[in-house]
Amino acid sequence: MSNANAKISRPSQAYSQATGSLVYRLSELTFGSLLAAYSLGFVGAIAAHWNDLFSHGNWGILLLSVQYASISITFAYLTTSFYLTYHAGILTMPQMPLYDLRVDFTLAIVQAVIFGFSLLRPWSFSILLALNFYVTGYRQRREYDELAKFLYDRICNIERRPNLDQFSASLQKHLREDFSELSSWGPIPRIIWGLATAMLILGFLIGYLVVELPFNPDPLGLSPTWTKEQIWIYKQSLVTFEVLLVAVGITIYGWRVLKRRARFLVNPSKGANDDQGEKLAEIIDTPDNRPKNKKLADIDVQFDCLQRKLEKLCPG
Repeated sequence: MSNANAKISRPSQAYSQATGSLVYRLSELTFGSLLAAYSLGFVGAIAAHWNDLFSHGNWGILLLSVQYASISITFAYLTTSFYLTYHAGILTMPQMPLYDLRVDFTLAIVQAVIFGFSLLRPWSFSILLALNFYVTGYRQRREYDELAKFLYDRICNIERRPNLDQFSASLQKHLREDFSELSSWGPIPRIIWGLATAMLILGFLIGYLVVELPFNPDPLGLSPTWTKEQIWIYKQSLVTFEVLLVAVGITIYGWRVLKRRARFLVNPSKGANDDQGEKLAEIIDTPDNRPKNKKLADIDVQFDCLQRKLEKLCPG
Protein backbone atom coordinates (compact mmCIF):
# COMPACT_ATOMS: atom_id res chain seq x y z
CA MET A 1 0.00 0.00 0.00
CA SER A 2 1.31 3.46 -0.89
CA ASN A 3 2.33 6.07 1.64
CA ALA A 4 -0.65 8.16 0.58
CA ASN A 5 -3.00 5.37 1.57
CA ALA A 6 -1.40 5.07 5.00
CA LYS A 7 -2.68 8.57 5.83
CA ILE A 8 -6.31 7.52 5.40
CA SER A 9 -8.16 6.50 8.54
CA ARG A 10 -9.85 3.13 8.35
CA PRO A 11 -13.63 3.02 8.74
CA SER A 12 -13.39 1.57 12.23
CA GLN A 13 -11.09 4.42 13.31
CA ALA A 14 -13.37 7.06 11.79
CA TYR A 15 -16.38 5.43 13.45
CA SER A 16 -14.70 5.31 16.83
CA GLN A 17 -13.80 9.00 16.61
CA ALA A 18 -17.26 10.07 15.43
CA THR A 19 -19.13 8.12 18.11
CA GLY A 20 -17.04 9.83 20.76
CA SER A 21 -18.40 13.24 19.78
CA LEU A 22 -20.86 14.95 22.12
CA VAL A 23 -22.90 16.08 19.12
CA TYR A 24 -23.22 12.44 18.03
CA ARG A 25 -24.44 11.45 21.48
CA LEU A 26 -26.99 14.24 21.35
CA SER A 27 -28.19 12.83 18.01
CA GLU A 28 -28.50 9.40 19.63
CA LEU A 29 -30.74 10.80 22.34
CA THR A 30 -32.84 12.54 19.69
CA PHE A 31 -33.21 9.30 17.75
CA GLY A 32 -34.45 7.43 20.81
CA SER A 33 -36.88 10.24 21.57
CA LEU A 34 -38.18 10.15 17.99
CA LEU A 35 -39.00 6.45 18.14
CA ALA A 36 -40.89 7.00 21.39
CA ALA A 37 -42.67 9.99 19.85
CA TYR A 38 -43.94 7.92 16.94
CA SER A 39 -45.73 5.55 19.29
CA LEU A 40 -47.01 8.30 21.54
CA GLY A 41 -47.90 10.40 18.49
CA PHE A 42 -50.39 7.81 17.32
CA VAL A 43 -52.04 7.72 20.74
CA GLY A 44 -51.96 11.52 20.94
CA ALA A 45 -53.52 11.91 17.49
CA ILE A 46 -56.35 9.55 18.41
CA ALA A 47 -56.98 11.48 21.61
CA ALA A 48 -56.84 14.87 19.87
CA HIS A 49 -59.25 13.81 17.13
CA TRP A 50 -61.50 11.70 19.32
CA ASN A 51 -64.60 13.67 18.41
CA ASP A 52 -63.86 13.42 14.68
CA LEU A 53 -63.46 9.68 14.93
CA PHE A 54 -66.86 9.11 16.47
CA SER A 55 -68.77 11.94 14.82
CA HIS A 56 -68.44 10.16 11.49
CA GLY A 57 -69.39 6.73 12.74
CA ASN A 58 -67.50 3.55 11.92
CA TRP A 59 -66.03 5.07 8.77
CA GLY A 60 -64.48 7.87 10.79
CA ILE A 61 -62.95 5.46 13.28
CA LEU A 62 -61.58 3.19 10.57
CA LEU A 63 -60.20 5.80 8.16
CA LEU A 64 -58.58 8.14 10.69
CA SER A 65 -57.15 5.29 12.78
CA VAL A 66 -55.54 3.75 9.69
CA GLN A 67 -54.08 7.11 8.71
CA TYR A 68 -52.53 7.83 12.10
CA ALA A 69 -51.24 4.28 12.55
CA SER A 70 -49.74 4.17 9.06
CA ILE A 71 -47.98 7.52 9.52
CA SER A 72 -46.49 6.43 12.85
CA ILE A 73 -45.30 3.07 11.48
CA THR A 74 -43.84 4.70 8.38
CA PHE A 75 -41.79 7.21 10.33
CA ALA A 76 -40.59 4.51 12.74
CA TYR A 77 -39.23 2.37 9.89
CA LEU A 78 -37.91 5.33 7.93
CA THR A 79 -36.07 6.84 10.88
CA THR A 80 -34.59 3.45 11.81
CA SER A 81 -33.45 2.94 8.21
CA PHE A 82 -31.80 6.36 8.13
CA TYR A 83 -30.21 5.68 11.51
CA LEU A 84 -28.69 2.36 10.40
CA THR A 85 -27.48 3.83 7.12
CA TYR A 86 -26.08 6.78 9.07
CA HIS A 87 -24.02 4.43 11.24
CA ALA A 88 -22.81 2.22 8.38
CA GLY A 89 -22.23 5.17 6.06
CA ILE A 90 -21.73 8.70 7.34
CA LEU A 91 -19.98 7.75 10.60
CA THR A 92 -17.48 5.41 8.90
CA MET A 93 -16.38 7.80 6.13
CA PRO A 94 -12.69 8.68 6.61
CA GLN A 95 -13.11 12.31 5.46
CA MET A 96 -16.04 13.18 7.74
CA PRO A 97 -15.23 16.24 9.92
CA LEU A 98 -16.80 16.07 13.36
CA TYR A 99 -18.45 19.47 13.03
CA ASP A 100 -20.57 18.07 10.18
CA LEU A 101 -22.38 15.83 12.68
CA ARG A 102 -24.50 18.86 13.55
CA VAL A 103 -26.20 18.47 10.16
CA ASP A 104 -27.50 15.05 11.15
CA PHE A 105 -28.82 16.40 14.43
CA THR A 106 -30.68 19.11 12.50
CA LEU A 107 -32.13 16.53 10.11
CA ALA A 108 -33.42 14.53 13.08
CA ILE A 109 -35.21 17.63 14.40
CA VAL A 110 -36.66 18.36 10.96
CA GLN A 111 -38.01 14.82 10.75
CA ALA A 112 -39.78 15.26 14.08
CA VAL A 113 -41.42 18.45 12.80
CA ILE A 114 -42.48 16.69 9.59
CA PHE A 115 -44.03 13.89 11.63
CA GLY A 116 -46.05 16.38 13.65
CA PHE A 117 -47.41 18.17 10.59
CA SER A 118 -48.22 14.84 8.95
CA LEU A 119 -50.47 13.91 11.88
CA LEU A 120 -52.14 17.31 11.83
CA ARG A 121 -52.75 17.19 8.07
CA PRO A 122 -52.47 13.58 6.81
CA TRP A 123 -53.05 14.69 3.20
CA SER A 124 -49.63 16.43 3.32
CA PHE A 125 -47.88 13.24 4.50
CA SER A 126 -46.38 12.17 1.17
CA ILE A 127 -45.38 15.75 0.25
CA LEU A 128 -43.46 16.24 3.48
CA LEU A 129 -41.95 12.76 3.25
CA ALA A 130 -40.73 13.45 -0.29
CA LEU A 131 -39.10 16.70 0.85
CA ASN A 132 -37.44 14.75 3.65
CA PHE A 133 -36.00 12.33 1.09
CA TYR A 134 -34.72 15.21 -1.03
CA VAL A 135 -32.92 16.83 1.90
CA THR A 136 -31.44 13.55 3.13
CA GLY A 137 -30.43 12.56 -0.42
CA TYR A 138 -28.71 15.89 -0.94
CA ARG A 139 -26.83 15.41 2.33
CA GLN A 140 -25.67 11.94 1.24
CA ARG A 141 -24.68 13.16 -2.24
CA ARG A 142 -22.62 15.99 -0.82
CA GLU A 143 -20.74 13.67 1.54
CA TYR A 144 -20.11 11.21 -1.28
CA ASP A 145 -18.62 13.97 -3.46
CA GLU A 146 -16.36 14.99 -0.59
CA LEU A 147 -15.35 11.34 -0.12
CA ALA A 148 -14.46 10.97 -3.81
CA LYS A 149 -12.29 14.11 -3.70
CA PHE A 150 -10.65 12.99 -0.47
CA LEU A 151 -9.78 9.51 -1.75
CA TYR A 152 -8.60 10.88 -5.08
CA ASP A 153 -6.23 13.33 -3.37
CA ARG A 154 -4.88 10.80 -0.89
CA ILE A 155 -4.63 7.75 -3.14
CA CYS A 156 -3.48 9.40 -6.35
CA ASN A 157 -1.45 11.98 -4.41
CA ILE A 158 -1.67 14.71 -7.07
CA GLU A 159 -2.74 18.34 -6.83
CA ARG A 160 -4.86 18.42 -10.00
CA ARG A 161 -7.94 16.27 -10.61
CA PRO A 162 -8.03 15.68 -14.38
CA ASN A 163 -10.26 12.59 -14.18
CA LEU A 164 -12.16 13.12 -10.93
CA ASP A 165 -15.53 12.44 -12.58
CA GLN A 166 -14.31 9.09 -13.92
CA PHE A 167 -12.78 8.27 -10.55
CA SER A 168 -16.05 9.15 -8.77
CA ALA A 169 -18.14 7.04 -11.17
CA SER A 170 -15.84 4.04 -10.72
CA LEU A 171 -15.89 4.47 -6.94
CA GLN A 172 -19.68 4.50 -6.95
CA LYS A 173 -19.78 1.33 -9.06
CA HIS A 174 -17.35 -0.47 -6.74
CA LEU A 175 -19.36 0.51 -3.68
CA ARG A 176 -22.60 -0.81 -5.14
CA GLU A 177 -21.34 -3.97 -6.81
CA ASP A 178 -18.23 -5.19 -5.00
CA PHE A 179 -18.19 -3.93 -1.41
CA SER A 180 -21.45 -4.59 0.40
CA GLU A 181 -20.19 -3.30 3.76
CA LEU A 182 -19.25 0.05 2.17
CA SER A 183 -22.37 0.46 0.03
CA SER A 184 -23.79 3.11 2.38
CA TRP A 185 -21.01 5.46 1.29
CA GLY A 186 -22.54 5.84 -2.14
CA PRO A 187 -25.17 8.41 -3.08
CA ILE A 188 -28.86 7.56 -2.87
CA PRO A 189 -29.83 5.55 -5.99
CA ARG A 190 -31.81 7.27 -8.72
CA ILE A 191 -34.79 5.04 -8.08
CA ILE A 192 -35.16 6.62 -4.62
CA TRP A 193 -35.17 10.09 -6.19
CA GLY A 194 -37.81 8.86 -8.63
CA LEU A 195 -39.98 7.46 -5.85
CA ALA A 196 -39.66 10.70 -3.90
CA THR A 197 -40.82 12.64 -6.95
CA ALA A 198 -43.76 10.24 -7.41
CA MET A 199 -44.74 10.78 -3.76
CA LEU A 200 -44.56 14.53 -4.24
CA ILE A 201 -46.85 14.43 -7.28
CA LEU A 202 -49.27 12.07 -5.53
CA GLY A 203 -49.35 14.31 -2.47
CA PHE A 204 -50.14 17.45 -4.45
CA LEU A 205 -52.84 15.63 -6.41
CA ILE A 206 -54.56 14.27 -3.28
CA GLY A 207 -54.07 17.60 -1.53
CA TYR A 208 -55.85 19.43 -4.34
CA LEU A 209 -58.76 17.01 -4.20
CA VAL A 210 -59.32 17.04 -0.45
CA VAL A 211 -58.40 20.56 0.66
CA GLU A 212 -61.40 22.88 0.58
CA LEU A 213 -59.98 26.04 -0.92
CA PRO A 214 -61.70 29.34 -0.05
CA PHE A 215 -62.55 30.04 -3.69
CA ASN A 216 -63.63 26.45 -4.36
CA PRO A 217 -65.11 24.80 -1.28
CA ASP A 218 -65.92 21.63 -3.23
CA PRO A 219 -63.02 20.85 -5.64
CA LEU A 220 -64.43 17.39 -6.29
CA GLY A 221 -67.74 18.77 -7.51
CA LEU A 222 -69.75 16.35 -5.39
CA SER A 223 -71.98 18.69 -3.38
CA PRO A 224 -74.97 18.72 -5.79
CA THR A 225 -75.52 14.97 -5.41
CA TRP A 226 -73.65 13.94 -2.24
CA THR A 227 -74.20 14.86 1.38
CA LYS A 228 -71.44 16.47 3.42
CA GLU A 229 -70.91 13.19 5.24
CA GLN A 230 -70.44 11.30 1.98
CA ILE A 231 -68.00 13.93 0.72
CA TRP A 232 -66.01 13.71 3.97
CA ILE A 233 -65.81 9.90 3.71
CA TYR A 234 -64.76 10.12 0.07
CA LYS A 235 -62.02 12.63 0.80
CA GLN A 236 -60.70 10.70 3.78
CA SER A 237 -60.73 7.52 1.69
CA LEU A 238 -58.43 9.25 -0.82
CA VAL A 239 -56.11 10.35 1.98
CA THR A 240 -56.12 6.86 3.49
CA PHE A 241 -55.24 5.36 0.11
CA GLU A 242 -52.35 7.81 -0.24
CA VAL A 243 -51.04 7.16 3.28
CA LEU A 244 -51.36 3.38 3.00
CA LEU A 245 -49.63 3.27 -0.38
CA VAL A 246 -46.65 5.24 0.88
CA ALA A 247 -46.59 3.39 4.22
CA VAL A 248 -46.41 -0.04 2.59
CA GLY A 249 -43.54 1.02 0.33
CA ILE A 250 -41.53 2.64 3.14
CA THR A 251 -42.14 -0.27 5.50
CA ILE A 252 -40.88 -2.79 2.94
CA TYR A 253 -37.85 -0.59 2.29
CA GLY A 254 -37.14 -0.24 6.02
CA TRP A 255 -37.53 -3.98 6.61
CA ARG A 256 -34.93 -4.71 3.93
CA VAL A 257 -32.53 -2.14 5.36
CA LEU A 258 -32.90 -3.73 8.81
CA LYS A 259 -32.03 -7.11 7.32
CA ARG A 260 -29.09 -5.77 5.32
CA ARG A 261 -27.58 -3.76 8.18
CA ALA A 262 -28.16 -6.33 10.92
CA ARG A 263 -24.60 -7.61 10.45
CA PHE A 264 -23.03 -4.21 10.96
CA LEU A 265 -20.85 -4.28 14.07
CA VAL A 266 -20.42 -1.28 16.33
CA ASN A 267 -16.74 -2.17 16.73
CA PRO A 268 -15.56 -3.60 13.41
CA SER A 269 -12.24 -5.38 13.13
CA LYS A 270 -9.21 -3.12 13.40
CA GLY A 271 -6.56 -5.73 12.69
CA ALA A 272 -7.01 -6.42 9.00
CA ASN A 273 -3.65 -6.89 7.34
CA ASP A 274 -2.48 -6.52 3.75
CA ASP A 275 -2.58 -10.29 3.07
CA GLN A 276 -6.29 -10.33 3.86
CA GLY A 277 -6.85 -7.39 1.56
CA GLU A 278 -4.97 -9.05 -1.30
CA LYS A 279 -6.95 -12.28 -0.81
CA LEU A 280 -10.21 -10.36 -0.91
CA ALA A 281 -9.08 -8.58 -4.08
CA GLU A 282 -8.48 -11.93 -5.77
CA ILE A 283 -11.98 -13.10 -4.80
CA ILE A 284 -13.65 -9.98 -6.12
CA ASP A 285 -11.70 -10.04 -9.40
CA THR A 286 -13.12 -13.49 -10.15
CA PRO A 287 -16.60 -13.04 -11.69
CA ASP A 288 -17.74 -16.54 -10.72
CA ASN A 289 -16.97 -15.90 -7.06
CA ARG A 290 -18.26 -12.34 -6.87
CA PRO A 291 -21.47 -13.20 -4.92
CA LYS A 292 -19.31 -14.60 -2.09
CA ASN A 293 -18.04 -11.09 -1.48
CA LYS A 294 -21.49 -10.07 -0.25
CA LYS A 295 -21.06 -12.18 2.89
CA LEU A 296 -17.76 -10.65 3.99
CA ALA A 297 -18.46 -8.49 7.01
CA ASP A 298 -15.07 -6.94 7.77
CA ILE A 299 -15.46 -3.32 6.73
CA ASP A 300 -11.78 -2.53 7.21
CA VAL A 301 -10.65 -5.38 4.95
CA GLN A 302 -13.04 -4.22 2.25
CA PHE A 303 -11.74 -0.68 2.54
CA ASP A 304 -8.15 -1.90 2.13
CA CYS A 305 -9.18 -3.75 -0.99
CA LEU A 306 -11.12 -0.76 -2.33
CA GLN A 307 -8.01 1.39 -2.09
CA ARG A 308 -6.07 -1.11 -4.17
CA LYS A 309 -8.70 -0.97 -6.86
CA LEU A 310 -8.83 2.81 -6.81
CA GLU A 311 -5.05 3.04 -7.23
CA LYS A 312 -5.48 1.62 -10.73
CA LEU A 313 -7.63 4.64 -11.65
CA CYS A 314 -4.95 7.23 -10.90
CA PRO A 315 -3.49 9.11 -13.89
CA GLY A 316 -0.14 7.90 -15.19
